[in-house]
Amino acid sequence: MQVSTRAKMGFVFRLKDYTRYLEKVGGATYLDVTRRTDPARIQRVWDNLGTVVETFGAPWIVQLWTKDAVGMLARGGALLQRVLDGGTTLTAQVTVTGLAGTLWEPLVPPEPFGGVAEFITLAGSPDHLKWRYDPVIPTVHRMDRFRGLAAQAADLGITRCVLNFIVSPGRYRRVDTRLAHVLPGWARGMPGYDAA
Repeated sequence: MQVSTRAKMGFVFRLKDYTRYLEKVGGATYLDVTRRTDPARIQRVWDNLGTVVETFGAPWIVQLWTKDAVGMLARGGALLQRVLDGGTTLTAQVTVTGLAGTLWEPLVPPEPFGGVAEFITLAGSPDHLKWRYDPVIPTVHRMDRFRGLAAQAADLGITRCVLNFIVSPGRYRRVDTRLAHVLPGWARGMPGYDAA
């Protein structure tokens, strides 16, 4: 069976799948709106969530993942308010690395944590949000940048940070291809990392 590129990218949505899910979990529904189908840039994500809400009512939890909270709220804020009014708990993981607008994250808006305060207000508490510093890239990320971002996160009341290091060469061909052009020595190992 051939799987389309669109299916691989997470763009396949079938309401019948949600029906089967409901049969298994009852009212304890959890929808994960991932970065793979970026809710800040892809309207179809909101259309699909709206279809679920129209057909079955508000889910129990909606978890959002984005690098652009401003765009996410601009595109889906009204629907998020609607699901909140229906009893949904909103959570989010917002990725902020301090590399916005660079070669590494050219499409990310320049203001670190832009829109996060508004999301916190909408969700009801900073406890509903985690800051993702992801991925940590060898020779690119700096502790001083991380400390500055951590101070901004703390000012917003964010107390949790998820750190993910980029995977070693050889695991994802697409990542290897991209990084080979911008990180000299990538294919031979993890440049800039030692065992510590």
